[in-house]
Amino acid sequence: MTKRLAGALLAVAVAGFGLSTPLLAQEEVREPKDELGIWLMYFGRNRVADRSSIHSELQLRYWELFQNYNQLLIRVGYNFDIDPKNMASAGYTFVYTSPFEDSGVTTDEHQLWQQYLQRSSLGRVDFEHRFRLEERWILGDATTDFLMRIRYRIHLNVALGRPATSPFFLSFYDEVMLSLHGGAFDQNRLYGAFAYALDRSGSSVQLGYLLNTFSGENRSRLQVAFFFNPDLR
Repeated sequence: MTKRLAGALLAVAVAGFGLSTPLLAQEEVREPKDELGIWLMYFGRNRVADRSSIHSELQLRYWELFQNYNQLLIRVGYNFDIDPKNMASAGYTFVYTSPFEDSGVTTDEHQLWQQYLQRSSLGRVDFEHRFRLEERWILGDATTDFLMRIRYRIHLNVALGRPATSPFFLSFYDEVMLSLHGGAFDQNRLYGAFAYALDRSGSSVQLGYLLNTFSGENRSRLQVAFFFNPDLR
């Protein structure tokens, strides 16, 4: 009887361990929302004529700090100054996306974009409103999807000290993106950074934090940005 009881208890223990193993595995699965990622970014706005400039942009994005590669973004465009406070732009964007821990399909995205930008100032605060329309071709392994998206961003730069003398400032923005296909909400980006102006052309370096919100998920990202705007005339 004792041997039978011991055997039964051993069988129950083995069965319990077998059932608990998948549960433990599920608890250890990592998700993008649980990781602190980083975006390394370059932006250029280089004047080529009195009312014209070229936009250039390069971004390297990681799911985690400098590992688990997420995206490469390359954006170029042409800017036309309507007047000192208003600007119209158009251009092309390429985005290569790798899924979290290579758990899915990689995609190539080609975009055409058009935007309108309006600036204003109030004391030490510079305001910027940006409206952008994107036409997006997303290529997977065997599929191509065409999507359109609209984006609105309000951006504030707050000078620390007198704007004419202090190179330090704070930068904030909130941007909402809406899909024109299916569900309207695409994502929201809330950003804050400490910045140092390199010159009066708008060149600067910034260290910031981005809260990227999707439907039912938030992702945290550090951002290191370099803005370089020399006059090429």
